[in-house]
Amino acid sequence: MRILHIVLANYFADGEGYQENRLPFYNYKHGHEVEILSSTVVYNSYKTKTLKPSTYINENGIKVTRLPIKKYFPFFTKVRSHKGVLKFLKQFKPEIILFHGIQSLDLLLVSRFSKKGVTLYVDVHSDYTNSIRNLFSKFFLHRIFYKLIIKLSLSSIRKVLCISPESLDFAHKEYGIPNTKLELFPLGGDIIDDENYKLSRNFVRNNLGIMNKIIFLHTGKMSIKERKTEEVIVSFSQTTNQNFILLLVGSLNKKDSKKLLDLIEKDKRIIFLGWKSQEELTQILCASDVYVNIGGMTVTVQSSICCRCFAVLFPHKNYKLLFSDNVFYASNAEELTDRFALINSESLFSLKENCYNNVKDLIDYEKLSKRIEVS
Repeated sequence: MRILHIVLANYFADGEGYQENRLPFYNYKHGHEVEILSSTVVYNSYKTKTLKPSTYINENGIKVTRLPIKKYFPFFTKVRSHKGVLKFLKQFKPEIILFHGIQSLDLLLVSRFSKKGVTLYVDVHSDYTNSIRNLFSKFFLHRIFYKLIIKLSLSSIRKVLCISPESLDFAHKEYGIPNTKLELFPLGGDIIDDENYKLSRNFVRNNLGIMNKIIFLHTGKMSIKERKTEEVIVSFSQTTNQNFILLLVGSLNKKDSKKLLDLIEKDKRIIFLGWKSQEELTQILCASDVYVNIGGMTVTVQSSICCRCFAVLFPHKNYKLLFSDNVFYASNAEELTDRFALINSESLFSLKENCYNNVKDLIDYEKLSKRIEVS
């Protein structure tokens, strides 16, 4: 079947492990004809930039077409309307469309096109933690502009796929989407097969000289406030188990870097590896035993569980509803220290096994991709 992923309401970055990268990969792997339609506006190194319109084959063998945004609309970065969308649709003739992100004027055009026998899915990433940050956003963008687009498009949409329980609540309350149209469709990760898991695990552990250690992992743009990296390091340093190792992967927030580096240097069990590619990060996740994130939400949590890590997380509502009691929760350094005390060579195997076996089917991108292969 011809499956089109439209990424015009948010940014599409090549070579990443995001939902809009992995779902097309698996659709293509399953033998479908897959293309990606995206914007020339991209987000890179924490800022936006505009590329030239282009069509190319990405690293997974999938054709990507980038279209320019129409800048003559007021607030064009929020309206999100692009040139050439209808022309592209008529040329590719998709049978199934997944429109990533519901907040775009282009959804009106795509929904009208889909009335001619095309199966249209739309996903929602918004919730009350990442949207409606001011009165303009709340009352004009979401409750008037986006809500009207969705209302006019809804009859052409088979299902609205929400990435979290809070997104389900947001879509129903803010946009008035009936519950019968809504489905939970969580962000996920790639399940690693036994052979590649063992190869990656041994490769990283051998290279770092920590073959038989219990490895904790903390990732992202590490900072004191948002990521709570200082609390992670301080809590870890209070442990006395010399078989523990803490790996830090990512970049350090500039204003916090000196303080964090000073803390890292005080404990020889802490290893700062810096920024890594998606492929390298996956190998490190396989090598690790416990993923630690008591800051903001990140999809690396799902990736870590797919790579057979146990997890210690901040008790966000989304995490508690998705993962239940298959992970540990900690809100601060004191609670994190208590959770570390529960992890040892005797408990680790069952913690990891229960977490992986009970959660993997919910967040496996290959299984999720099959849910949109139905026309």
